[in-house]
Amino acid sequence: YLVGSTTSTNQIAGGAAGRHQSTFGMVKDAFVVKLNASTSARVWGTYYGGSSFDEGLGIALGTNDTVYICGRTLSNAAIASTGAYDVVLGGTSDGFIVKLNPNNGSRSWATYYGGTAIDDLFDIAIPVPPINEQNEILSFIHSSETKITTAISLKEQEIEKIKEYKATLIHSVVTGKIKVC
Repeated sequence: YLVGSTTSTNQIAGGAAGRHQSTFGMVKDAFVVKLNASTSARVWGTYYGGSSFDEGLGIALGTNDTVYICGRTLSNAAIASTGAYDVVLGGTSDGFIVKLNPNNGSRSWATYYGGTAIDDLFDIAIPVPPINEQNEILSFIHSSETKITTAISLKEQEIEKIKEYKATLIHSVVTGKIKVC
C-alpha cells in the first residue's frame, strides 16, 4: 500500500470497481494505492480529496487488511462521511482519518479531526497483536468455550433430573405413597 499526495489528474485512480474517488478533486488530493505484492501491478487506486488542498500523510493496516489513512485537509466538503466524529472543517486546516475497504478502496467511514487552528495528522497506528499472540487468544477462547459448553450441558442434565424427581415426588404424594403432615 502507498499513501501520498498529488496534483496529477491521471495514472492515480484505477483498478477495482467501487473505489472511493476515481477523479481528481482540485488543487491537491491525497491518494491511496494497493499494489500486488508479487507483481507490483496496481490492484486499485483512489484519490481522496475535496475542492482544496488535501494530503495523505500516514497509512496503517488493521485487521483483515483494512486500510486506514490520515493526513491534512483544507477542503470543507467531500472529506467526512455522514455520522462521523467531526463532519465540519474546524480551522484553517484539519487532520482527517479514513477507513478504506482493502478489496476495492471504497470508503467505510471518514472524519475530520482538529480544532479551530491548523491541525495535521502525520501518522496512524492500529494496535493489532502479533500473530502468535492472536493464536494464543484464539486458543484460550476455544478452551473456555469448551468448558462453558460442558458446564451448561451438566446443568441442563441436573435440571432434567430435578424435574423427574419433582414429578415422581408429586405423583407419590397424590397417590398416597408418601404422607405429608
